[in-house]
Amino acid sequence: MSEATAVATAPVAADAPLPFASAVPGAVIGSWAADSDQALFIAPDKLLPFLQYLRDQESYDFLSSVTCVDYSAYKGKARAGISERFDVVYHLYSTKKGGGPVRLHVRIPENETIPSATGLYPGANLQEREVYDLYGVKFEGHPNLRRVLTWEGFNGHPMRKDWQEAYFDEETKPFKNRHPVGAYQWHEDKLPWGDNNTYPSGWDPDSWTAPVTYVPVSQAPDHHAFGEMDTQSIVINLGPHHPSTHGVFRMLTRVDGETILALEPEMGYLHRNHEKIGERNTWLMNMPFTDRLDYINSMSNNLGYALAVEKLLDIQVPERAEYIRVIMAELTRVVNHTWSIGFILNDLGALQTPALYAIEEREMILDLFEEVSGARLMCNYLRFGGVVRDLTPGWEERAKYLAHDRLPRALDQLDELLSGNEIVKARGAGVGYLSPEDLLSLVSAAR
Repeated sequence: MSEATAVATAPVAADAPLPFASAVPGAVIGSWAADSDQALFIAPDKLLPFLQYLRDQESYDFLSSVTCVDYSAYKGKARAGISERFDVVYHLYSTKKGGGPVRLHVRIPENETIPSATGLYPGANLQEREVYDLYGVKFEGHPNLRRVLTWEGFNGHPMRKDWQEAYFDEETKPFKNRHPVGAYQWHEDKLPWGDNNTYPSGWDPDSWTAPVTYVPVSQAPDHHAFGEMDTQSIVINLGPHHPSTHGVFRMLTRVDGETILALEPEMGYLHRNHEKIGERNTWLMNMPFTDRLDYINSMSNNLGYALAVEKLLDIQVPERAEYIRVIMAELTRVVNHTWSIGFILNDLGALQTPALYAIEEREMILDLFEEVSGARLMCNYLRFGGVVRDLTPGWEERAKYLAHDRLPRALDQLDELLSGNEIVKARGAGVGYLSPEDLLSLVSAAR
């Protein structure tokens, strides 16, 4: 981290002292979005002491997210006089005090580093790797800073505003070569080898070799004999799992017999970079893309995006539409829980039968979604300011029957069949215990 990074400054509001301004001298150097969701600018060289203060003195024990924003294309007055390209953004919650988050922004110039928070919040590990992968921001002191969603050797960092994919067309949609002209030529047809590949300048695929990366679990730990049998630990890959079940996910494990000594999660098998696609869409074009972020969460993802845009535009949603949207989100939550209950049993070895019990209830809810939106999975039902259309005649009665009659009975049945299940007890009770403190420190890694 350079001296220029460490002494970054920001204008400080003169009318009121900033929160935590005296906690760590020199840490809080300004504020952002003070009239809506206030965030604090933190000096990079004071980040770790300030995070430690929030965790130990203010009980902010949950680092929910570490994200990044590239402001290189931003021309607004809010950042007048600010030269740093990136903001690394932290959201911290207190599970003891409750309430909303503390938001922190750390401004970083291009090609500079920022201290890693993994020593204080281990769950920051994967999120810092994602920021490094997609934006190129390096975290000093990170135990394993390597790409997580793309591969080592990937050309550039795809969430930077100036990054362009190999088949780049234009900055905004609709692309002129598709509308109104309509004479689009496929990219691969323009290339002599007939494939949709464009190589970076100076890059030779025949001579390129993948860089060697350090994966902690691949290093054998100290060997200890267990009981009378002296065994050697080995590395076993669990996954990648099928992409249409739980997401593409691999666990690189080192096992000794049936004991897992170390585990390294590998997540980079399915990332379509919807964020980059969204930069070229109109606001409304992005709504159906939120369906596809998670095929079980279509309605909830619609709602999250709609709320964000409505907040930006200060749109007031009619009361009836608010109720409809919340009902859809709550039904989506039930779908998620039933799906999870069914498939966790699938993973534990009770193949198919529990999952089918849960899926049957899910199908009843999807019937309701299809009735109002025309689709079961990719609903595309919400709009800025409301929903696409009102509920169909009789929809409320069918929803009440599910909520007050069928679903309570079905959940009681699942509880009866599964809570005392010997497979669940044998493979769940007393296995892999995490203290509440350890769970909170690690949970953000799974988000």
